[in-house]
Amino acid sequence: MTFAEIYTGERPYNSMNLFQAMQRVINGTLRPSRPIRLPIDTAGNRLWELMTSCWAGDPSDRPPASEVYNLLSTL
Repeated sequence: MTFAEIYTGERPYNSMNLFQAMQRVINGTLRPSRPIRLPIDTAGNRLWELMTSCWAGDPSDRPPASEVYNLLSTL
Protein backbone atom coordinates (compact mmCIF):
# COMPACT_ATOMS: atom_id res chain seq x y z
CA MET A 1 0.00 0.00 0.00
CA THR A 2 2.87 2.32 0.80
CA PHE A 3 4.26 1.86 -2.73
CA ALA A 4 0.97 2.92 -4.26
CA GLU A 5 0.67 5.93 -1.97
CA ILE A 6 4.25 7.06 -2.63
CA TYR A 7 3.90 6.56 -6.37
CA THR A 8 0.59 8.38 -6.75
CA GLY A 9 0.95 10.91 -3.94
CA GLU A 10 -2.64 10.13 -2.96
CA ARG A 11 -4.14 8.45 0.07
CA PRO A 12 -5.55 5.06 -0.93
CA TYR A 13 -9.33 4.80 -0.92
CA ASN A 14 -9.79 8.48 -0.14
CA SER A 15 -13.40 8.26 -1.35
CA MET A 16 -14.28 5.97 1.59
CA ASN A 17 -14.19 6.51 5.29
CA LEU A 18 -11.44 4.69 7.15
CA PHE A 19 -13.75 2.05 8.63
CA GLN A 20 -15.22 1.08 5.24
CA ALA A 21 -11.79 0.81 3.66
CA MET A 22 -10.40 -1.28 6.54
CA GLN A 23 -13.32 -3.72 6.40
CA ARG A 24 -13.00 -4.28 2.67
CA VAL A 25 -9.20 -4.61 2.76
CA ILE A 26 -9.39 -7.11 5.62
CA ASN A 27 -12.08 -9.11 3.79
CA GLY A 28 -9.87 -9.17 0.71
CA THR A 29 -12.47 -7.46 -1.46
CA LEU A 30 -10.56 -4.22 -1.96
CA ARG A 31 -7.22 -3.67 -3.64
CA PRO A 32 -5.98 -0.53 -5.38
CA SER A 33 -6.29 -0.18 -9.13
CA ARG A 34 -3.16 0.18 -11.19
CA PRO A 35 -2.22 3.88 -11.09
CA ILE A 36 -2.80 5.66 -14.39
CA ARG A 37 0.65 7.25 -14.07
CA LEU A 38 2.38 3.86 -13.87
CA PRO A 39 3.88 3.27 -17.33
CA ILE A 40 2.71 0.27 -19.32
CA ASP A 41 6.18 -1.01 -20.07
CA THR A 42 8.50 -3.65 -18.64
CA ALA A 43 9.53 -1.60 -15.60
CA GLY A 44 5.98 -0.43 -14.87
CA ASN A 45 4.64 -3.96 -15.20
CA ARG A 46 7.34 -5.34 -12.89
CA LEU A 47 6.62 -2.65 -10.30
CA TRP A 48 2.87 -3.35 -10.46
CA GLU A 49 3.49 -7.10 -10.08
CA LEU A 50 5.66 -6.37 -7.05
CA MET A 51 3.00 -4.15 -5.49
CA THR A 52 0.25 -6.71 -5.96
CA SER A 53 2.43 -9.55 -4.64
CA CYS A 54 3.06 -7.53 -1.47
CA TRP A 55 -0.71 -7.34 -0.89
CA ALA A 56 -1.17 -11.13 -0.84
CA GLY A 57 -3.60 -12.16 1.88
CA ASP A 58 -1.35 -14.99 3.06
CA PRO A 59 1.92 -13.56 4.42
CA SER A 60 3.85 -16.59 3.17
CA ASP A 61 2.86 -15.61 -0.39
CA ARG A 62 4.44 -12.15 -0.04
CA PRO A 63 7.99 -11.60 -1.28
CA PRO A 64 10.77 -11.30 1.28
CA ALA A 65 12.28 -7.84 1.84
CA SER A 66 15.48 -8.89 0.07
CA GLU A 67 13.51 -9.68 -3.09
CA VAL A 68 11.67 -6.36 -2.90
CA TYR A 69 14.99 -4.55 -2.47
CA ASN A 70 16.61 -6.41 -5.38
CA LEU A 71 13.74 -5.68 -7.74
CA LEU A 72 13.51 -2.02 -6.77
CA SER A 73 17.26 -1.56 -7.21
CA THR A 74 17.04 -2.84 -10.81
CA LEU A 75 14.24 -0.51 -11.90
